[in-house]
Amino acid sequence: MNNIQVGDVVLIGGNDEFWMGCLLLFEEFRSWGVIGVVRGPKQADYPLRVAYDDISTVYRKVEVMQ
Repeated sequence: MNNIQVGDVVLIGGNDEFWMGCLLLFEEFRSWGVIGVVRGPKQADYPLRVAYDDISTVYRKVEVMQ
């Protein structure tokens, strides 16, 4: 998981039915997992901590050269 970069998007997995399937914008590493925000209704941001075991997929924005 140490290849995650600031600005990457993490798909939350695990057993938490409320947050499972949400996308978290990664902000920083911790020894137990990552910290970031989940964008909710009406553009509300929800700060969240996610353990490494609860990360399903990491998405990275790719810059396309034109």
